[in-house]
Amino acid sequence: MKQPILCNAGSDKDCKYKVNFNPNLRVIIREAKFLDRIGMVIPPTIVNIALQDKEYMMQIDGLNKLLRSYNSAIGELRAVEKKLLFKDINKLNVKMNKGLENHNWFSLSISEYIEECNKEIEKFKDTLVFDEIAISFVIRSYSIRQKHCPKVTRRHPGRWPHQQY
Repeated sequence: MKQPILCNAGSDKDCKYKVNFNPNLRVIIREAKFLDRIGMVIPPTIVNIALQDKEYMMQIDGLNKLLRSYNSAIGELRAVEKKLLFKDINKLNVKMNKGLENHNWFSLSISEYIEECNKEIEKFKDTLVFDEIAISFVIRSYSIRQKHCPKVTRRHPGRWPHQQY
């Protein structure tokens, strides 16, 4: 429960996140509720965690939706687009990384974190829509230049073909 709410699921270049909630905790919560019903004495920490079961499940669901949104925004970008949008992607990753560093399952601000990240993802998607035309133009003009511009070769190093001495 003291672990961060997110963990890395990719490389440094390819930021991927996943929800860091051990599935065995669900089993423990379920067993704690069962033991409580039959009158067994359960440590107060376990009781408190079991009482917040629905809250944890809502947070996990919210984080999974957040990650799907993030992955759909970032995952569909081509390598060229990632290079052109490097600053925007880094800005988004700075927000997302707070889930790796600042928030654990006892944090009271997980829902605010999810909301903050969703806003940043929406801003990023708006940037994508706005920049999509510019990015397409850059990619298209680059590929046209590569296809249609003849490659100039030099006959003599340091001298252009049209220069005469």
